[in-house]
Amino acid sequence: MADNYLEKKYEEYLARKAAAEKARRLAWKKRMDAYRKKLADESSGNQAGAGTGQTMSRTDRPNACTTKAGPVISGPTSQEEMTAKTK
Repeated sequence: MADNYLEKKYEEYLARKAAAEKARRLAWKKRMDAYRKKLADESSGNQAGAGTGQTMSRTDRPNACTTKAGPVISGPTSQEEMTAKTK
């Protein structure tokens, strides 16, 4: 009797697992289709000359040599330069 009970519970678990996997795959497909449609709309809009919504990449920006803290500032490189600046 315990074997039948465990087998039934395991089969129910596998059915729930398969249903969840199917739902996950359908949701992924739906998101991917929406994303592909968005890309197609954007590319057709850019070809028509709309040009709105385009962003510059990191290397195209005017001040590409910055860090999160701000621009990179070069300081004295040797001990002599450091002591010369303090005098």
